[in-house]
Amino acid sequence: MNTARILLKFASSQRNSVFPEHIYSALLGIVRERNKNVSALMHDEKIKPVKIAFSCEGKFVNVEVCSVGEKISEEIYLACEDVLKKKKPVRFGRNQFFLSSIRPEDTSFPDGRYGFFILDGSFCMGKAIKMEFLSPTAFRTGDRNYLFPEPGYVFNVLLKKWERFCGEDEKLKVSRDDFNERNIFVVRHRIFTEVFETRLEKMAGFVGNCVYEIDRDAPDSFKYAASVLFEFASFSGVGLKTALGMGNVRTEVLK
Repeated sequence: MNTARILLKFASSQRNSVFPEHIYSALLGIVRERNKNVSALMHDEKIKPVKIAFSCEGKFVNVEVCSVGEKISEEIYLACEDVLKKKKPVRFGRNQFFLSSIRPEDTSFPDGRYGFFILDGSFCMGKAIKMEFLSPTAFRTGDRNYLFPEPGYVFNVLLKKWERFCGEDEKLKVSRDDFNERNIFVVRHRIFTEVFETRLEKMAGFVGNCVYEIDRDAPDSFKYAASVLFEFASFSGVGLKTALGMGNVRTEVLK
């Protein structure tokens, strides 16, 4: 599967308060001007093909946009490029910003613009992996939220998103029931809770890090699938409201 990470920098003439809804709404508007179908997909899909992370530095807002699927990623980049070239104002809520730079994190795409990464399953293959939860993360179970990175919760949401956007030849030979303590388990963690705040609500989530190991006797098909999903996590996000900034993760192979 093709994935992409694009870094955007927005500037304003004054310091402003910016909420997650403002960022995603502005991104939808930028894409809508170029491709209404892609914007509608980003908005309407229950499983979002895009995740964001953002930080505010005085009069600047830095936005990281990660997307899955080559078409969606390309349209996001080209739409932002058009806004930059034409110096179109972008509104975050009531505040006006201008896009000052676009930077793909990598230049592996043929023309060096979009920053595509191709996930091939060679990321960890049976090694221990640390997953760092950079923003509050939570999972929905029944009528409540669950706040701990158990493998069953983490990998089931990753598998669900993978299956939604992958091609037929990229289907993983695992089921959601395979991500249990017989095949993968937590060996250590340092987790604590933190509140994620939007304009309309506050939601508790967990942040910190967790180390997983894959059982040495697990089937090779499972080891491959787990490796793909570990790598996929940093692009897809984990859990609830990833399009607003929750569930941002970074993964690292431990020797």
